[in-house]
Amino acid sequence: MKMIALLFLAASLAGCAFGQKHDYTLASPALSSSSHKPLAVGVQDRRPYVLDHDKAESFVGIQRGGYGNPFDVSTQSGQPLAADMAKTLASALGDATTVPISPNQSRADAVRALQSFGKPASLLLTLREWKVDTMIGATLHYDVTMEAIAADGSVLAEKSTRGKDDIGSSAWNPTGMAEKAAPAAFKRKIEELFNGQISQALQAP
Repeated sequence: MKMIALLFLAASLAGCAFGQKHDYTLASPALSSSSHKPLAVGVQDRRPYVLDHDKAESFVGIQRGGYGNPFDVSTQSGQPLAADMAKTLASALGDATTVPISPNQSRADAVRALQSFGKPASLLLTLREWKVDTMIGATLHYDVTMEAIAADGSVLAEKSTRGKDDIGSSAWNPTGMAEKAAPAAFKRKIEELFNGQISQALQAP
């Protein structure tokens, strides 16, 4: 009976692994933004597998089947992960304008793109790694830097975080678990990065 149960679980995992999507626009970071200047907000995807075109910009991670075979997971919107994250950030900040930034732009060009919107300050989030690897448990691999940038392009404050976190587990519905856990993990990371010196650097005037 134990063997039958294991085979059933493997088959179930294989059947639900294909075609999964994560919706990062569901995240609602609690950002202390009430007295901030109007901001230009950009997210740049510098993940190496995106830069070399091994993965699409909409790639968010891997859902593994019952035998560990990986299937790519993409954004629910079909848009680049950076675009979804920028939309979520701007929504959380309130008075903010999203600025599209290409993965292949230099940092200097990314800053100039933010400056071109004429805001008093900008917020730049750079992704060097972001993916969720899920089988029964879900693990977030991340390497992210957030910068508060003045109108003249100088850095007001900067904070980075990198690591590998277990963000959830479910033997019977790992895909559903990961769909909820990924946006929740993004919410936590953004709050950790923003609230503190980044927020203080953007305070008006």
